[in-house]
Amino acid sequence: MVFLLLPLLFIFGCGKLQERSADAVLASSLITDSFGKTTETKSGKPLLVIDKTALDKEFLLQGALIPQTVAAMGESLRTRVVAFKRHGDQILLMEATQGHTVTKDLPQSLVLAAFPIVREKGGEISFDFNEGMTAIFTQTDWASHTEQPSYRPSFSFSDVRQSYLETIEFRQPNQVLIRQIAQVASSGFMSGDSLEMVEVRYFLSPYRPSPTFQSSPAADFKRAGFFEVAPQLKLDGSTDVFSTKFDSTRPIELAISHNTPAEYKDAVRDGILYWKGALPNLKVVDGAAGDTAPSIESNIIQWVNHDRAGMAYADAQMDPRTGEVLRAQAFITSTFAFGTRAKVRSLIRRLEHAPTPAAAPPSLSLLGLGSRRLCALDAKEQLHRSMVALSASGATDDKILRVSQDFVRAVVAHEVGHILGLRHNFAGSLEVKNYPHSKRADIFKDYLENDRVPEGLETASTEMDYLPMEESALHGQQMRAKPGTMYPYDRIAIEMLYFAKNPATLAVPAFCTDGDVGKYVDCQRFDAGANIVEFAASSSKRSLQDLPVTFVEGFIAMKAPLPWERVRPIASANLSPKAIAEKIIGPLDELVASFDASKNTLAVTRTFPYVGALNEEEVRKMELKAIEAEVKEMGGWENVFTAPTPRDFEVFFEKVEQLMKDPAYLSGVGPGNQSYTFTKDEIDAISNYGLELAVHLPEHVTIADIAMLKKLPDRWKVTGTETGDALATLLSKRATQYVLQTTTRILDAEVDLPAPAPAAGSPAATAPAGPRIVKLSLPQFVYSQESRMKAATLMKASTHQDGIDWGFAERAQLKDDLKKLLNQSCQCDIGTLSMDKVKVTDPKLSKAVTRWFLENRKVFAEVP
Repeated sequence: MVFLLLPLLFIFGCGKLQERSADAVLASSLITDSFGKTTETKSGKPLLVIDKTALDKEFLLQGALIPQTVAAMGESLRTRVVAFKRHGDQILLMEATQGHTVTKDLPQSLVLAAFPIVREKGGEISFDFNEGMTAIFTQTDWASHTEQPSYRPSFSFSDVRQSYLETIEFRQPNQVLIRQIAQVASSGFMSGDSLEMVEVRYFLSPYRPSPTFQSSPAADFKRAGFFEVAPQLKLDGSTDVFSTKFDSTRPIELAISHNTPAEYKDAVRDGILYWKGALPNLKVVDGAAGDTAPSIESNIIQWVNHDRAGMAYADAQMDPRTGEVLRAQAFITSTFAFGTRAKVRSLIRRLEHAPTPAAAPPSLSLLGLGSRRLCALDAKEQLHRSMVALSASGATDDKILRVSQDFVRAVVAHEVGHILGLRHNFAGSLEVKNYPHSKRADIFKDYLENDRVPEGLETASTEMDYLPMEESALHGQQMRAKPGTMYPYDRIAIEMLYFAKNPATLAVPAFCTDGDVGKYVDCQRFDAGANIVEFAASSSKRSLQDLPVTFVEGFIAMKAPLPWERVRPIASANLSPKAIAEKIIGPLDELVASFDASKNTLAVTRTFPYVGALNEEEVRKMELKAIEAEVKEMGGWENVFTAPTPRDFEVFFEKVEQLMKDPAYLSGVGPGNQSYTFTKDEIDAISNYGLELAVHLPEHVTIADIAMLKKLPDRWKVTGTETGDALATLLSKRATQYVLQTTTRILDAEVDLPAPAPAAGSPAATAPAGPRIVKLSLPQFVYSQESRMKAATLMKASTHQDGIDWGFAERAQLKDDLKKLLNQSCQCDIGTLSMDKVKVTDPKLSKAVTRWFLENRKVFAEVP
């Protein structure tokens, strides 16, 4: 069908809609004047009836796509200005060419669909809407100008295998609602074709742009960021890009869905009203029973009972020519309603095993009616970490319910911010106030115990950041306790978007959005506090502290898994110390990796009018000073890169033992809501697993720690600089520890060694060197050969042009200390000894002694 439609793009002159006066394409203000008040049927199938006077008039076509599997959470489709045109025995659905052309001199037609005419009677034409829409489903995205600055049409499609119209009805305010049920072919990555079951809702109304709405140009994305409608071509070849927003001259009414649990309605209300401080016309109402999102009648904050989703999202429908938000909705899943200790622990298990795709799959949509969510907040990973800490706090059910309600307040405020037009700002945590990271745990503990937040505290500059649950809950408490108080960026951004305020760049708190993550070191999701170094260090320590709980919860998930998973014997657990170690060191590894040469620091670069070749060196110096200031707050680099100690792993095992004696863990309800009880044998098996992990984990943590330290940027390794000298000291200590540290165990052996070569020119120089029997006490080393060899290269010379002498003395000292230790132990020169001349008197010790010599020769050779 698409091939049949393509020639129509060049035949028909629907583009003349644009040339005619606005009055000529203006449809009647009443939808019932254009479409029959009653619909006809053909063999029981609903038909759409159009009045001939409505042909070639402009209508607004809105849509929503609603998957019919798992949870029917819909998303909006791109809104279009369309016209219906007759051609022979068909009615063509045409898009008005305004915004799609650079000239009025050439005829153009944009055909979206062709519907067969079933009958014609008097001034009315009945046509089959369903048949025309059976071949034009597609997978597309709605793009903002930052990702797609130029005009780009899209005409891809997917096949519809089966479809029918459920209903055609007239709805308030002044619209036709068409509900189509379809079975759509969708190509999945590495999975071939699959079928998606969807409902598509189309809404037709006379196109009437608001006379009071004032369009706003797209943001500069230096001070703030807003959502936009698709770029529109102008006759001079340039494009117009308008930000999306409501018409603030009229009430902005948001509805709380009727199914929202009573204990969370106030939380949802407070989250909406957070924005009233900047938008006085914002109102909240209770949604009507049966009115669910996506709705054409209401802007709904929809509660969704879906405990395993771990996410929320918002989307909207806009006037494509002006950017006015016509309808919007947000979906808040019940994952955030962790109102009891039991629910917290159940959520931990569910989130521990929840699949997290590397990238969101493309969403189905209609040809030319592209779909894209404004926000899809996937909080599973960070929520899991926060739930583990909340569970370990021992908080009672009433306190956990309060935390959950406050968290919902923040989640709703975030999604409503998107509905109002604001994009993410992941620099929010850089602008904290009265919130030192060192006091973070104490502040949250006081809030948890006493429902108290320090006066003037700001955990971020905006609610549009992705923050950990703790920070979000603290802000939710402030919404509850002090209504009308707004974070500074949110107020300023709303004033810029809705009231055309134009503040200076540095008068606006720092801003960065999705496309900036990875571009700036300090533009991160789910971080807390302005000190990015301290947050990474504390996150690493917290991963180790949380390990006992996640360890035991993993066995509970084996014993009582999710409904679609099978029960597994405890003895079949296959733990990966390597993966656990990488998770512990992970926050520091991500921090160090982010300091590569291609990235800048937002907090510094925003103070410069530009960053380029002329000022690059100055910017880098300022960035290093900023990092040094953060490190000084922590007491130096050694406090940043603190490696876990043997005692840390002993504490891990002790806590596992404690949990396995706790009745709350020995029996209960699993992730799939089924009961479980550990047997004595299973408890013993779990304890043994804990002991084995405590024994094997240190080695893997060491390897992960070394790999992380090797990523420190060479541009910091310059002798005579504060950072360069500090890093040389740090890495020297760490290399010495990993390479030289010995145990109390000694390998005693009697060995036949060649006599050392005499000094040149001495009388013995001409005498043959005979064998000699020596008694050796060979020390055993704490760390494995693999770790020692990797650590030996920690002090590798810097490649930076100013770092040629960095670490030179430290490398020489490490090599000298290792040589001295080995030579004294083997009573030989470890660097020149020929192993084929080493004879061990006791054959039983031969392999062990030979291994000692070979391993240490390799380690010695690795030291630069």
